[in-house]
Amino acid sequence: MRVIFEEAPDDPAWLNELMSQQGLLMLALIDNADAVEWTYPMEVDSEPVISGIRLTREDLYESLDITSEDFSLTPAVLDQLLQQTS
Repeated sequence: MRVIFEEAPDDPAWLNELMSQQGLLMLALIDNADAVEWTYPMEVDSEPVISGIRLTREDLYESLDITSEDFSLTPAVLDQLLQQTS
């Protein structure tokens, strides 16, 4: 899944933090999503570049401190994710 922002964010660090939190929730809730990625334009040394981040299911498992074999979206796991992302 890819989200493409067409305008540069005012605060890229804030956007990346927010999208990281939401991305983990998306990965947990959407069974066939293997990755969540977002990109946005910005300027580096007055040159336009595209920046972004990609989260994978492995990032989700790492955030929960579990293995892929142990992952099951139970109410407790969802609660843990919601607490981490709020």
